[in-house]
Amino acid sequence: MVKQDSDPWLVLVFGRDLCLARLSESTRSSFTVDRVEYQAVDSNFLPTFHDRLVDERDCLVGIRIWTASTAAAGLFNGLPNATYLTFGAGFVDVWLSEAPIPGAKSTGDQAFGARIYRSASGYLALAIDIDYLCASEGDLANVERANARWVALT
Repeated sequence: MVKQDSDPWLVLVFGRDLCLARLSESTRSSFTVDRVEYQAVDSNFLPTFHDRLVDERDCLVGIRIWTASTAAAGLFNGLPNATYLTFGAGFVDVWLSEAPIPGAKSTGDQAFGARIYRSASGYLALAIDIDYLCASEGDLANVERANARWVALT
């Protein structure tokens, strides 16, 4: 686990392309990305859990997100059909690359600590605790180099 002194939350904004942002306030109930406002679904931080997806060298290549509560029911409904997403039974894999990495596997970490955000038009964003996602500085570098558009939250 890599401890972040600032901006410990990684925000994933799901659209045609993946957007990423860093967030310092876990209690923030709303934010705007590209003129679209996102509101927290509730104050629960345990609606999902996530596992690290690693390649054969144990390098972080993606995130497996599972639903874990009724607040997350239907979480994956309406997600785009995008190359960075792979859907499974009760989970979705979010690839830091443009497409799935052959031979990648889930570490089974089951890290809790997330918050669900939705826009009025149904777009989804998810804030996860990056400290539990990144087991090393190399993992953090992989997140920073992700095939995603980094955005500012307002």
